[in-house]
Amino acid sequence: MRLHAASAATSLAVAVIIGLILLMRPTSPALLRAAAVHGVLGLVGFLAQMVIAMETRLLPMVSWFWAYAGSGYRTAPPSPHVMRDRSLQAVVFCAWTVAVPALALGMFFESAVLIAVGAWSLFAGVVVAGLDSAFVVGHALRTTNRAPRQAA
Repeated sequence: MRLHAASAATSLAVAVIIGLILLMRPTSPALLRAAAVHGVLGLVGFLAQMVIAMETRLLPMVSWFWAYAGSGYRTAPPSPHVMRDRSLQAVVFCAWTVAVPALALGMFFESAVLIAVGAWSLFAGVVVAGLDSAFVVGHALRTTNRAPRQAA
């Protein structure tokens, strides 16, 4: 999903800015908390979210090829673009949109409540993304199992 990639790029840009500030300023308690924000934005906001963004594109393509090969290349399955449930993708994006800033702010303000909100939101997003991925793979399995097999 392009929105995940854009959000990941935004997290990367903010992490770079914080990293440059950390590089130029003397160490202080506020800068140590900013270092935690830098880590959250770099690892969760950019890296993990970019993995989610790539997975939303790659898994349907692999499932499509798998289903097509399972049919003996006789019947092309539906397009990989229609395999994902758009409403589940919207829930995943919203969960990540809440999670990353909540985790970052929770680390900066040392707030257990914000970290808990971010963690639970991230957990919900990952579970829903896993469910959506299971539906995509299930779609390929159903298509493969319905395809007639060639006689040996």
